[in-house]
Amino acid sequence: MMEKKIGLVWLKKDLRLQDHAPLQCALQRHEKVLVFYVFEPGYWKLPFTSFRQWSFIYDCLCSLQKEVEQRGGSLLFFKRDMLHLLEDLQQKWPHISLYSHEETGGDWTYKRDQSVQAWCQKHDIVWQEFSSNGVVR
Repeated sequence: MMEKKIGLVWLKKDLRLQDHAPLQCALQRHEKVLVFYVFEPGYWKLPFTSFRQWSFIYDCLCSLQKEVEQRGGSLLFFKRDMLHLLEDLQQKWPHISLYSHEETGGDWTYKRDQSVQAWCQKHDIVWQEFSSNGVVR
């Protein structure tokens, strides 16, 4: 019997559950869904990032984690490069699909997402991105 695919929901700047298209799609398509946030050290070393930004994100993640737990789920946190994380997740769960909002940030996140897309294609993994806030990359 083939193992069922696990839906991975990658939270970026979209730290909410209500009206979250990637999460809703993953929940409709998969029996098991993992929701996670990645603290990417390379991003936070950029000159335009600040502790104030991280503090805001941290507060949002704490609130989101409580909301997810109240619904019987869990929110996972990782501190690493996204490609290395995907390698580890695929080793643990060989049959995954990835869901997220499109990143509409700067060059660093754009190049990161291009690398993630190339990795997904190489490993035959579907990565479904959703536009957010009316902005299309």
